[in-house]
Amino acid sequence: RIIYSRWVQEGNCLYYEVAANRFLRGMVRALVGTMVKVARGNLTIQDFEAILKEGKVASADFSAPAKGLFLGKVEYPEGQFLNETP
Repeated sequence: RIIYSRWVQEGNCLYYEVAANRFLRGMVRALVGTMVKVARGNLTIQDFEAILKEGKVASADFSAPAKGLFLGKVEYPEGQFLNETP
């Protein structure tokens, strides 16, 4: 489940933030690559929505390079670990 997905501009820099309850291999690259196709007019918003809703992974664009991607934070639900006390 994607909790949020957004583009953020800071000064001259534009970056993408996404939070989810889990990630699949290549998921962020596919999201970014496919959104770039929409921005360039090579894919409609409706096509992008169909890819997300129907899970048309084969239709996603995995060409966004991994360079610059990083994991910013990991959070776990309370009580996830055995030694944790509420």
